[in-house]
Amino acid sequence: MGQEENTELRDKLENLEDDIQDQEIRKNVADEKLQLLNKLLQGIKKGLENLTNKLYVGEIANPPACKSSMEQMGLVEEKVQVLMGRLVGIILWEKKAEMEDNQFTPQGLGFKPDGLVEEEERKKDEDSGPEDEEVPTRGYLKRQSNLILDAKSRSKKGGKRR
Repeated sequence: MGQEENTELRDKLENLEDDIQDQEIRKNVADEKLQLLNKLLQGIKKGLENLTNKLYVGEIANPPACKSSMEQMGLVEEKVQVLMGRLVGIILWEKKAEMEDNQFTPQGLGFKPDGLVEEEERKKDEDSGPEDEEVPTRGYLKRQSNLILDAKSRSKKGGKRR
C-alpha cells in the first residue's frame, strides 16, 4: 500500500506543478496586457492634456490641473460645448471663404504669419540632412553587406582547414 500512496502523491504533485506553470503563464500574459494598457492610457492622457492646452490657447487663465483622465475629459467636453455653442448659426464653408478672402492668419496653435511652425521645422530638417549624393542606395548597401559577410565566412572556413 505504500507504493500506491507514493504514486498517488507523485501524480498529485505533478498535477499541482502543472497547475502552477499554467498560472504563471496566465500571470505573464496578464502582466504583458497590463503593460500595453498602461502605455495606451499614458498616450491617451498625453493626448487629452495636449487637447486641453490647445482649447485654452488665448485665454488668460491656464487650464485647471486635473488628477485623473476622466476629470480632464470633463474639462475638454465643457470647453468643446462652449465652442460648439459659438458656432451655432455659422455656415462654416462661407466663413472659411470669407477668411480666405480677408487673408486671415490664425494666431496661436503653432501658426505663424507665413505658415505653420511645423513646416519651418521640416525645412530645417531637410536643409540639415545629408545631400542625396551622399546617401547610399539600398542596393549598394546590400551588396556591401553581402561582400563583408562572404569575406568573413571565407576567412572562418579557411581558419578551420589549418
